[in-house]
Amino acid sequence: MTTTTLELSLPVVLSMFSDLLGKRVTGQETAEADLANEATLVRGIFLGENQEVGAVYFMNVGLAAATGAALVMMPAGLVKESVQDKTLLPMLVDNSYEVLNVASRLINRAGGVHYKLREQLLPGVPLPADAAELLTAASQRVDLELTVDGYGSGVLSILVK
Repeated sequence: MTTTTLELSLPVVLSMFSDLLGKRVTGQETAEADLANEATLVRGIFLGENQEVGAVYFMNVGLAAATGAALVMMPAGLVKESVQDKTLLPMLVDNSYEVLNVASRLINRAGGVHYKLREQLLPGVPLPADAAELLTAASQRVDLELTVDGYGSGVLSILVK
């Protein structure tokens, strides 16, 4: 298997999200987030070589809602509702999926493994066994606290095999 070194710099992440959302995104590196509480996390499972899970993105509900709403300029109040309800409102689910899909470019490198989004898991949905393995077997991890101007903030954690 080919191993790709995750060379995520904060400016690259902020630029990608700002360009995608059309909003200023600020952030900072943060301590490792608790990824065990499935009730508060939206997860994106990415396939790498041989159609095996190669990466998982974890976004808390606040960040998934903020990026999903900002993507199509929905009212920021939807983010607050999602956070209060501890899940993505139905109108934000497809937008959050698209954000995760585009964010795959953060881990894709020329000449390296090409990761493709297999699925998005909403809060409360258990992480499948093949993806759960990355919680202990990831060779690379980054945790970032991001803020989308006018929409809110949250934590993005990326684990790569």
